[in-house]
Amino acid sequence: MSKHIRFYRPQDEYGFMSNYFEYRFWLDGRDWLSVEHYYQAQKFAGSRIEDYIRRLKRPGGAKAYSHTLVSLWRADWTAVKCDVMRKALMTKFSTSGFLSRELLLTGDAVLIEDSPTDLFWGAGQDNKGMNMLGRLLMETRETIRWKIKEESDEGSSARTDAGSPGDRGNCLV
Repeated sequence: MSKHIRFYRPQDEYGFMSNYFEYRFWLDGRDWLSVEHYYQAQKFAGSRIEDYIRRLKRPGGAKAYSHTLVSLWRADWTAVKCDVMRKALMTKFSTSGFLSRELLLTGDAVLIEDSPTDLFWGAGQDNKGMNMLGRLLMETRETIRWKIKEESDEGSSARTDAGSPGDRGNCLV
């Protein structure tokens, strides 16, 4: 039986996996305070709203502001949102030795975003949610493992062209 690790609030034990965990990273030529800032801003990619959201002080503020402008979200948002999240998570965890180490220390545990209300990104109150954030984090963890192994195998004949576990696309995990 697999171990399950639940996370939700950034101040909790596994809060570093929360999109609200404040860790600055550089992506798409800009500095982002959190994954939540990046994710919410991408709903308005290329607009002044994107930059406004990027500069907000808190991740919750980024989400709240974005949700007041639903009618302005980019038309392809549903189709690209998982790729946007995947890109942000990979950047967050691959650019910090501390965060990648912490993620790898979760081993093979099933990661569960313990949101009681979000049935897409989280497990929901009754655990019937899709847990896409947990799934993408497990994918990110596997991709980081794969890259570490690939770097340690560099130059050996054991390499293949199969692609990394993160070469999936959209919400296929």
